[in-house]
Amino acid sequence: MKTRHIITSLFMASGAMLAFLPAYADIGGIGSPVRPSNPPPPLAAGNAAAPQPAPPATQDAEPRTPLLVIRFNQQHVYFDRVLRQAVDATEKTKAGAVYDVVSIVPSGGSREQNERISADAADNLNAVVQQLQDLGVQPSRIQASTQSSTAVTAQEIDIFVN
Repeated sequence: MKTRHIITSLFMASGAMLAFLPAYADIGGIGSPVRPSNPPPPLAAGNAAAPQPAPPATQDAEPRTPLLVIRFNQQHVYFDRVLRQAVDATEKTKAGAVYDVVSIVPSGGSREQNERISADAADNLNAVVQQLQDLGVQPSRIQASTQSSTAVTAQEIDIFVN
């Protein structure tokens, strides 16, 4: 089993916890945005680990780990500073990198809710893409897309580096 050591810097802005890691950050919410393919086993009574099914013999491609996750789960999410830090670190190690900006919106709900969420999500996606461009990333190096998911309860934007 590999152990990874990650140095974390935490920032507080208007009650929102901002975590910046050299290869990962989660903004707007607390907790990991990555949905692990192999979650830790649930505990049974008496703190004994419950039996787990054997992992599949082969797995498809590893799930991508985002460079940055911005969760829009409150009215104001301040992502400028941590986005700048993530882009600066990326450009130092991978100059000319392509940024894949994926807006993930919750699915379900009424038609009116979905229209409002879609409009807000488009505005948030445009703000993130504009901030990337303001940081010097050429538009040809930014790929933006939108997905819906039942796994999220608020819009989030995942930024990957290709």
